[in-house]
Amino acid sequence: TKLVGNINVNVFQGIKNTDGFKLKKPFSETVAFQSLKPQVRLLNSGNILPNSQELKFNFEAVNLSAVDVRVIKIYQD
Repeated sequence: TKLVGNINVNVFQGIKNTDGFKLKKPFSETVAFQSLKPQVRLLNSGNILPNSQELKFNFEAVNLSAVDVRVIKIYQD
């Protein structure tokens, strides 16, 4: 299920970390969850990419199961 709104998260004193140490005192914090609309956002300001064999095209996707990317090569002539 999706979490939306303000949720109070309680971490109890007996929980151990990966090193085996226990939490010394209980911890409680309110976490706000938002229902974001599906979207894709480019992380770079431009979209003209230089020639490169292992070029990475960085983007951020929210609430999507897949993203289709289409690459178009524009020749100088």
